[in-house]
Amino acid sequence: MVKLNVKNKKEERMCFFRFGWRILIAFWLIIGVMLYGKPLDLNETVTIYVHGFDSQGYRRVGIFGAEEERDFLQKSAYFLPDHKVVSTIYYGDTPPAYYTQADIDAVDVVTRKYGGGIPRYALIVAKFAKHMMAQSGAKQVNFISGSMGSLVVRWLIEKNVEGLAADGKIGRWYSVEGVVNGNYAASTSLLFKLYDSVESVSIDIDHMKYKWVTRAFGSPRSVGKSPYYKDILIGFETSTDGHPKEGLLTKLLISHGQFWPNDGYQISRDTYFRSIPEAYRYMGELPTHIYLHQTHLGVKDSPALWADIVNFMTSHKRVRVTLEKVKVDDIKERNRWYFKKLPAEIVFDSRVYAPALNLFFGVTDPICERTYHDGVPPIVKYRKKHQTKTANQVLFDSFVMPFEQSLRIELDAKEIDGDLRYKVYESIYDRRFAHIGSSSFSVPLVSGVYPFKGHKFSGNVRVEVITY
Repeated sequence: MVKLNVKNKKEERMCFFRFGWRILIAFWLIIGVMLYGKPLDLNETVTIYVHGFDSQGYRRVGIFGAEEERDFLQKSAYFLPDHKVVSTIYYGDTPPAYYTQADIDAVDVVTRKYGGGIPRYALIVAKFAKHMMAQSGAKQVNFISGSMGSLVVRWLIEKNVEGLAADGKIGRWYSVEGVVNGNYAASTSLLFKLYDSVESVSIDIDHMKYKWVTRAFGSPRSVGKSPYYKDILIGFETSTDGHPKEGLLTKLLISHGQFWPNDGYQISRDTYFRSIPEAYRYMGELPTHIYLHQTHLGVKDSPALWADIVNFMTSHKRVRVTLEKVKVDDIKERNRWYFKKLPAEIVFDSRVYAPALNLFFGVTDPICERTYHDGVPPIVKYRKKHQTKTANQVLFDSFVMPFEQSLRIELDAKEIDGDLRYKVYESIYDRRFAHIGSSSFSVPLVSGVYPFKGHKFSGNVRVEVITY
C-alpha cells in the first residue's frame, strides 16, 4: 500500500485529481452501461492527439511519426483510465523505425507533389494511426486535434489517406480551436505580426491560407462535403478570449474595419464546419459544438474542455438546448423620436453549467459560454416593449454524463447602442450597451419545451436529448 504524504489542501486536491478521477470515471461508465447499454469500447480504440502549428516546425531535423510524450495529455489518464491516448510529431526529416521502404517512398512522393505541408503531415499521422492500431490491437482510431492539427485531420479524412476513412477506421474526431477552414491572419498577411518568429517561406502558412483551403476542399471551404463524415462522430470547440499579446488579433481586425470573435490567433468562424450536407451527417445530425471563454494557448488547462472531451468519447447522451422565443418587457431604447424609429438590437449572453459534473468532479466553470464581451452572440431586433421574438440561439450542443439530469442556464440581456463588432452606431460616446436584466434557471434533460422568467424578459427553451 502506498502512503500519500499530503502537506496542504492544494496537494490534497491534486491527489484527488490524480487518483479520485479514475474511481469516479469508472463509476461514470458503469452508470452509463446501466442506463444506456454498452458505451464506446475504449479497449478497441486508440486516441491520437494531433498537434498544431510551430513557426519553425517545417524546418525541424529529427524523427517524425514516432510516439512522443506531451505533459498535458497526462490528464487523459485521469479522464480515460486504461485507454491509450498518444501523440506524435509530424515535423521532421527522419522516418521512424517502423517505416518500410514503401512508406518512405510514399512520404517522399507526397512531399514532392505538394511541397510538404498539410498533405505530408496527414500521411505521417495516418501511418502512425495504422501503426498504433496494429500495435495495440485497436479496431478504430479517434483524433483529438488542436489548431492547425485540425486541418491535418480534415485532409486525412476527406482525401481518405491510407484508406482509414473508407475502411471505417476513424471513429471520432474532436477539434479544439481548429484551423478547420483556414486562418484569417495567414490569409491577410497578419500572421507575422502575431508570431514574431514566423518566416514567410513556411509551407504551413501557405496551406493555412483561405485560397489553398478552397483549392483543397472546394468552395465554400466552411462546408464539410465529404461522404466519409457520415461515419465519423465530430465535435468542435471554439474559444473566444482574444486577449493574448494584448488582444493583437482583435486590434488587427478592428483596424481593418471588422470584428469576429477570436481566441487570439484563430477567428471563431474558421474553427468549425458551418454546414454539412444532410447525406453526409453522422446519424443525421451536425457536429457537436461548444464555446469556451479561453485563449488559444490556455484552453488545454480548462477542466470544462477535458470534461467535454471525455463526454464526447464515452457518453451516449447528447443534449441540445436552444433559446427559442423571448419576450422583452423593456427594450431600453431611448426616448428621443429618432431612436424610436430604430429597432432595439438585443443580445442574450449565455452560460451553461452541469450540476452533476460540478458535484462529482468539481468542474465549476461553464461547459459552454458565449457572452457579449467576447463571444458576440447574435442580435435579436425588437421594435416595442413586451414584444415576443424568435431567437433560435443554440445555448449548448454536446454530450453530457449519463447521470446528468439537468443543466443550469444563465442568461443576460443587453441592448446594444454603439459597437463596431455589431455595426451598431447609435451611440459610441456615452454608452455601448444598456443592461436589461438577467435570468438563472434549470432545465431537465428530457426532450421538451420549458418556460423561464427573468428580470424584464421571459421566454422558453427547447431541450433535445439524442441517444447514440
